[in-house]
Amino acid sequence: MDMNIKLRQFIDSIFEDAPQTQKTADLKEEIINNLTDKYDELIREGKSEDTAYNLAVASIGDVGELIKSLKNAQHVNSRYIDPEIEKSKHRSALLISVAVCMYILSVIPPILFGLSENINSQLRGVVVMFVMIAGATALIIYNAMTRPKYYKTDDTLVEDFKKYQMNNSNIKQFRNTIISVMWMLIVVIYFIISFAIGAWHLTWLIFIIGAALNQIIKAIFDLR
Repeated sequence: MDMNIKLRQFIDSIFEDAPQTQKTADLKEEIINNLTDKYDELIREGKSEDTAYNLAVASIGDVGELIKSLKNAQHVNSRYIDPEIEKSKHRSALLISVAVCMYILSVIPPILFGLSENINSQLRGVVVMFVMIAGATALIIYNAMTRPKYYKTDDTLVEDFKKYQMNNSNIKQFRNTIISVMWMLIVVIYFIISFAIGAWHLTWLIFIIGAALNQIIKAIFDLR
């Protein structure tokens, strides 16, 4: 029997009691892929097929908690909500809300100070704007860097998968945060330069640069 089929049959057997949902199917595919990679790695190390299979299967550990969480996901009203996670969500929502408000309001100082013909006053408006932008960016980065991390309880494939899911989610959110901040800054810079030099027919090119930077940032995170 092909080893991939054998590994798949094993995973199917231990997930017999799990609800047949898309989430379960995705989880099984991820575990099968990780299990296959581990099996291939053991084979490359010189292990026999039976030994590699047994070691790979043993690395999975107890999937009881995973199956239980899949079942609980079908009963939203009875699901336990970790108060620490809820607290983290509320804090994150507050920080992001404050940061967005600061970005929106950051264009007001240059407008107000710009009414004066005094060059020093106009410069103060620009400085205040960049201070607000820097503060808002710091809040968003702080929020992304202080999100809860997952710590493995034992050295099994299931725990590795849980850690991978949590870390991968945090990395994606951090990437999206950086991209959002970049576009906010581009919009602010676009209006400042456009009003300053009046060359609206040229300043729109900054959005093309922004699109290129967007792809570069995504490529950097994908390579990681």
